[in-house]
Amino acid sequence: MADGAGIGEPESSEADSVSLTSTTESDGEGKEYAVDRILAEWETDGETSYLTKWDGYPEEQSTWQLRETFNPEEAGGQDVFKEWQERKMRISRGYEKPYDIDDWERRNKKLEEEVLDRRDRRRRRKAKLNHMLDALDSDPEASTDKTSSEDKSKPKARSTSQSSFEGNGTRPGNQNKFGFSLKQTPWTNAQKQVFMRGLQDANGPYWIQIFAWYGRLGTINQILRDKTLNDLQTQLQLMRQEFVDAGRDPPEYITALKS
Repeated sequence: MADGAGIGEPESSEADSVSLTSTTESDGEGKEYAVDRILAEWETDGETSYLTKWDGYPEEQSTWQLRETFNPEEAGGQDVFKEWQERKMRISRGYEKPYDIDDWERRNKKLEEEVLDRRDRRRRRKAKLNHMLDALDSDPEASTDKTSSEDKSKPKARSTSQSSFEGNGTRPGNQNKFGFSLKQTPWTNAQKQVFMRGLQDANGPYWIQIFAWYGRLGTINQILRDKTLNDLQTQLQLMRQEFVDAGRDPPEYITALKS
């Protein structure tokens, strides 16, 4: 074991399988990692650092460690240096090639760039979604009201190509800038079931969350992409009334909030 300062956590689920013996550095205590092997060594100002491959981590996440960072009391703590001395002997005699540090540095840099790029793309996607949901939450029906008034002033005659889009909920002219339909369409049984499941999973009529799951940009699917906030509120009222008419109390996920 050794104090692997600077390793960081793997980007994948591999972090769960790494053998650790103490808490993380962020908890204020040293975090120990199982050493796989030493790849190379480098001497600077009289101090020798060892390029250390950690058990369960890719080579790109190997780090330079001083000798004192290794825990000699751990079982096998000295074996890693014994193995390294034997490998150095084989290298010096030409039986084995030395580790390519330059190649490792290139791969390490590429990994860092990929990690930063993934984080940046996640950050931008989250910011875009938050902006969309904030705008919807602050004025969800403004675009609907505007479009309705404009439609009244338009001529009633339509071309065949225009009529062919009617009722499908996908025509660009029937959607606001956030991708939510401005045209009311009948509810299908599948939409009703998904809406019910969304209410249950959100533990109430939390519209922003339901749209985020099933709206135009839904992370699960887009089955409610043609529904407006008013559509969801109206459907919720109908669901409540169905329970009342049947002489049953509506479940908590329907009564959690006022629509």
